[in-house]
Amino acid sequence: MTGQAMQRCKALLDAHRCIRRSCTMSRFKRIQYHRYGGPETMRLEGSLGMQHVYDYRATALSSLAARFDVVYDTAASMRVAEGVALLRQGGSYLDLNPGPGKFIRAVFDRRLKPIICTPRPEILEKLAGAALENRFKLPIGETVALSDAIGLISELEQGRKLGGKGVVAME
Repeated sequence: MTGQAMQRCKALLDAHRCIRRSCTMSRFKRIQYHRYGGPETMRLEGSLGMQHVYDYRATALSSLAARFDVVYDTAASMRVAEGVALLRQGGSYLDLNPGPGKFIRAVFDRRLKPIICTPRPEILEKLAGAALENRFKLPIGETVALSDAIGLISELEQGRKLGGKGVVAME
């Protein structure tokens, strides 16, 4: 870990968060899966105040007894079933690097939240707060019948803003 990364990690620990590659966390418990660094990094983070530190290469996620309010997957290394299994009731699994299959699965599983963003600490902090408060609402800007869909799509292509999502109602 570089000196600059170490300073960022210490600042994040002060804010009760330590986020690098792929991690799972709640307000009181943190779990860090390391892609780089190995045992020496785990000892270092333990000395910095991390409550739970696991090497993702040596720990079976299904064997963990702890459950969390929010699970982040910033490295796209965790299967959805593993992430969802780590959640408490009402928890959210935030996938920050989703593929098409995860978007489809999110339609059927409300706990999965596919999000496209740069995983910076301030963004992840806001996402965790929104997930804990269950504020992931999808704003609907306009609903049109299937027969009017071509007109709406044409207007959107020309730059019209809806202030939400356009929904096409199937007749």
